Amino acid sequence: MDKLYEVKIVLAVSIDGRISLPQGGKTNFGNVGDRRVLEEALSASDAIIMGAQTLRDHQSTCLIHDKDLIENRQISGKSPQPITIVVSNKINFSNEIIFFQQPIQRWLLCPETKTNLKDKENNFSKILYLKNSWEETFKFNCIEKYGISKVLLLGGSKLIQSFLQEDFVDKLQLTITPKIVGGSKTWVTQSIERLPIELRQKKSWELREIKPLDFNEIMLCYDRSR
Repeated sequence: MDKLYEVKIVLAVSIDGRISLPQGGKTNFGNVGDRRVLEEALSASDAIIMGAQTLRDHQSTCLIHDKDLIENRQISGKSPQPITIVVSNKINFSNEIIFFQQPIQRWLLCPETKTNLKDKENNFSKILYLKNSWEETFKFNCIEKYGISKVLLLGGSKLIQSFLQEDFVDKLQLTITPKIVGGSKTWVTQSIERLPIELRQKKSWELREIKPLDFNEIMLCYDRSR
């Protein structure tokens, strides 16, 4: 696949692979070290893609707070924060949530039939359109012309599932936190019946980095071997 962009999943997960408590809702598993590596990943990216339910649960997106990381982005000609692209089939966000006050560019990725005046009311500066696959979606919207070559996926599991089912993920950054949570809220949803066989072969993923973090956490980074 000749891609003009790189897609990277960044998550903090429990030892048993959960990204949320059994009852769902807002959950932040990572500690200070995870926050640092998350901000480093954000600083190296051009855009974040997040699912609508993740936004509704957290009511905000992740920001870079480290002044040096922000300054480095500005020196390289980038905006202080990466663009946040929300994927949604239903355009029903409250303007009162923190997300709409954050100092970011907010884009919406939705079915073309959903576009209406409510988009402007929700302060999305750009509307992109979903197509039948992620490859077709990225090509149709010509995301590279906006200077987007590095994309972060920050959840949720349904969004991640859709990218994995197309073998459209190039990198994984997982912070393993010393918690055993249980429940069904795994980062690869249990509803997936079939993933590409290429994702589970011996040489599917190449380990790039192992980094111990504070509070007994560990960061693992893998590259997709194609």
